[in-house]
Amino acid sequence: MAREERVDVLRLRWYVDSRREPADLPVRWLALCREHLPQALPRRFGATEPLRGRLDRDGDGAFVRAYANAETLLFMAGEPPCLGGSLGTPQRPVRIGPMTSHQLDVRLDAGVANHSVRALFEAAADAFGTVFASASVERNLLWTGRTLVVDRADPDAQPFLAPLGEWLGLPPRPPLWAWFGPGYRRLVPPGWEREWVHRDLVARLDEREPSRRAARRLPRGLGGSRLWAMRRR
Repeated sequence: MAREERVDVLRLRWYVDSRREPADLPVRWLALCREHLPQALPRRFGATEPLRGRLDRDGDGAFVRAYANAETLLFMAGEPPCLGGSLGTPQRPVRIGPMTSHQLDVRLDAGVANHSVRALFEAAADAFGTVFASASVERNLLWTGRTLVVDRADPDAQPFLAPLGEWLGLPPRPPLWAWFGPGYRRLVPPGWEREWVHRDLVARLDEREPSRRAARRLPRGLGGSRLWAMRRR
């Protein structure tokens, strides 16, 4: 039986406009993992735990079908140092906005070549029609040997920026790595690494307010639904 332990991970997250997402996204994910970071291949996968799909036994076709049929998320488990991840799927039962997200957690102390993780991060962002992608450190997560559990709040963790499929804007603090899609490249000046970005581009995440609000300035086409626009006022 695997021993539970506390781990720090590098969380890669891709925020994607589903209207511009490639139809063959799961096929591209497998190809990118094989090219840049084979440990990220979904050794096990499924919509719920326990993950019953196995890539070595069931093949790529089963992974593609599981992605098409899963509601909201398809969960994945790779080989160390890739502890787990998920792909947002087309089968979202509640859709207020167009955004979806994909995620991969890589253990920080496992000695994986940093350039391999960075290569996958950037290649997937290019391939997925990404609005914004980030890599940030998440600390003190519980690793059961099969599943990564967030059972303690990390005050320094980056917030999730696309609740209910609506894009809120850029995070309030710069992540370790950031990748900007075409809609943001003209809005984010050179040197963002030093000063981050203009406050009008940042999601308004004041926890004292009853709801989170989108940034005052968003790329064209990501302003959200009429209901969401009313909430932003």
